[in-house]
Amino acid sequence: MLRDLGYHVIPAANGREAVNLFKFNADRVQLLLLDVMMPELDGPHAYEEIITLRPHIPVIFSSGYTPDAVPFIAAIGKGALVLQKPYTLKSLSQMIRTALDGPAAAASTPAAAPVAMKDK
Repeated sequence: MLRDLGYHVIPAANGREAVNLFKFNADRVQLLLLDVMMPELDGPHAYEEIITLRPHIPVIFSSGYTPDAVPFIAAIGKGALVLQKPYTLKSLSQMIRTALDGPAAAASTPAAAPVAMKDK
């Protein structure tokens, strides 16, 4: 879906891989798209590690759970956006635009094209 919207994607199979990929591509990444439930390291914990490297990186968490049932309220409190599954191309596009246009986007490093990481 992200490629259909014209974004360059760095896919990660799990949260640990997402953190490692971010370390090597931090200057290119403009946005994180992390699934809440991922193997090895869940999305919220991957995000916690990534923000130690770049505190103002915009993030969207994708979840099939109801917002009050997921254990990442603290991350949401830090400005994270939540995209409920299933979602449409339009809702994904709108959420990405919101994340990139938000206050965290102004503090992030500019790049040629937004890059996102998500669970496969």
